[in-house]
Amino acid sequence: MNELLAWAPLLSVVLAGVALWRTISSDRSKETSAKFKLIDEKLEAKASKEHVGLLAGKLDIVEDKVTIVQNDLKHLPDKDATHRLEIALGKMESELGKLSEQVKPIAHMANRMQEAILEKVMG
Repeated sequence: MNELLAWAPLLSVVLAGVALWRTISSDRSKETSAKFKLIDEKLEAKASKEHVGLLAGKLDIVEDKVTIVQNDLKHLPDKDATHRLEIALGKMESELGKLSEQVKPIAHMANRMQEAILEKVMG
């Protein structure tokens, strides 16, 4: 009996983790709600009110973290925004290629002028 009481907190945490995973991985049907109710009843039967309170506190922390992650995901670009960014980057890449081609003659002319100046100074 003492061993069961010693394992009750761990069992509570494990069952809470199972319940959380089940919530995330399944839809909110009546069958799922009934299963959660059964798990809650088992938790209440096996753990003292103190352990249930501790478990509820941990569950609140997990819910807060899930809410934070959901809020962070809302700020990320969706599929359409990502596609528009890809198209814009492609256009910028082609414009940069054109600009690079236009700058090559200017760079070549600058090199020739530098060589001519160096020849005057040295020569």
